[in-house]
Amino acid sequence: MRRSHAGLLNGIDRSIALAGDEDACAQRRASVSRWSVQQQLEHLLLTDRVILAWLHAVAKGMIASDGLGGPTWRGHVVIGIGFIPRGKGRAPDVTRPDGMELPTIRSGFGEVQDQVKALADLLPTLAADSCTRRHPALGYFTPPRWLRFAQVHHRHHGKIIRDILKATR
Repeated sequence: MRRSHAGLLNGIDRSIALAGDEDACAQRRASVSRWSVQQQLEHLLLTDRVILAWLHAVAKGMIASDGLGGPTWRGHVVIGIGFIPRGKGRAPDVTRPDGMELPTIRSGFGEVQDQVKALADLLPTLAADSCTRRHPALGYFTPPRWLRFAQVHHRHHGKIIRDILKATR
């Protein structure tokens, strides 16, 4: 879990730095993604907020499992090899970009960064918890799997952002 935690913090650090570059955030390349760099960041922020709210609630003992299942075979692959294929899924409505302003995205990542740092002392509690929450496409994840997913998700969108910026140079 510590590697996932550190990897997620690295992804958030990169997102904070990128959110400070208005020119980069305005870039869009339809051949890479329908979303601009700013929209990629907004999606990451919205997703992080959902995942972190759940992880903190689990750590505080405030939430029960929403199911008894485990990951789907796709979920096992994503978590196991740390790779999300492009263009194969649709973001849930609650995590779809909706025009959030760049200053809000920047400050939001600062808040998310603080929440992830606060998880450091809770990692043993989360690792021992068998509570699950359903991912819409990948099945039921325990807290360690959700933390791993958040790390992999940041890496996935980081690669898309890199390719958008590379294509617009």
